Amino acid sequence: MKEILLCKYGEIVLKGANRKYFEDTLCRELKKRAKLYGNFDIYRAQSTIYIEPKDEMCDFEGMFEASCKVFGITSVCRCAIAEKTMEDITRVIKEYIPSFLEGKKTFKVECKRSDKSFPLDSMELAREVGGIVLSTIPVLKLTFTTQTR
Repeated sequence: MKEILLCKYGEIVLKGANRKYFEDTLCRELKKRAKLYGNFDIYRAQSTIYIEPKDEMCDFEGMFEASCKVFGITSVCRCAIAEKTMEDITRVIKEYIPSFLEGKKTFKVECKRSDKSFPLDSMELAREVGGIVLSTIPVLKLTFTTQTR
């Protein structure tokens, strides 16, 4: 299963005309660090920097750790690539997610659908994915939080 890293950055989005300069600086720093861990493709889109291994020889774990230490990066997420079909999304969830939820009691699903032609909206997709995770890992509990005033 192919993994990639998604890096989010903080207040750079507020920099206006200087934003591109700061984004370029972050990408250069990530590319410099990536040389130590293998051959990675590093690019950005929609306020996210993507780090994709180009071959199997890459030290993915090392690059993950190095990315977390870059000043300006607020979060780094490990992700598995899936086709834009519920069948493939379901397959990837069942193969990829269980190892990350081992020993956990609860979980949260958030979806951000950038392709508006996908048949489910973000909330519907989050419900579907949550259901797949619950059916795949039956020891997890579904809990609801309600707030009243």
